[in-house]
Amino acid sequence: MTTIALIQARLGSVRFPEKCLADLMGRPLITHVIERVCAVRNLANVVLVVPATDAEYFATVTDGPIYCDPMVDEADVLGRFRSAAIRYPADHYLRVTGDCPLFAPDVAELVMRRHHEETADYTWNDTLTTGWPDGTDVEMFTVALLARTHLDRELTRADCEHVTPAMRRQSGVRVVTVPAPMRWDQKWSVDDSRDFQVVKEIFNHLKHGELNFASTLAASGVAQRS
Repeated sequence: MTTIALIQARLGSVRFPEKCLADLMGRPLITHVIERVCAVRNLANVVLVVPATDAEYFATVTDGPIYCDPMVDEADVLGRFRSAAIRYPADHYLRVTGDCPLFAPDVAELVMRRHHEETADYTWNDTLTTGWPDGTDVEMFTVALLARTHLDRELTRADCEHVTPAMRRQSGVRVVTVPAPMRWDQKWSVDDSRDFQVVKEIFNHLKHGELNFASTLAASGVAQRS
């Protein structure tokens, strides 16, 4: 059973244009996301999935696989994921967004483990409700669910843009939610320049190579007290 991680990224953010290329500790923010996703064990591949208009820019900051489909509308991220799945076939896919430079590989492995244990169609750690910090978001789904959702004739524009809400609405789908051991009301994703400054402060207290959740949580605590 193979699993491939698909990292969704673009340059057209309204609140923080080109945030994926913003300088974070001397290199583009997106490279931190890629590094952390690559640290997740038991992945067959890690693919950056981007709009066709952005591909050449991302190619300047990573040597890893980049996928775009010029036939898919920029706003249709679901369609781009389905197209990427055809190019990079697997049994399961891990979805990560490119604005999470503090993504935790060990949290992702927890989600993957539960996904397989529960024989789920879709598994996530829903940071809006479970207590995990915003920015440790990870979703896992089967290729069958991705294909089925893409064929749904009732998809809205929002469904195509946000990819997974429509998956969770499919009839008979087995959804598993992985709760946090306690609530951490923290925001580690980057939506705007203020978020970026928070993340920079956390990175200032992380040692090189510290990628796990506990290290990031400790660094966040130090940054808040500074």
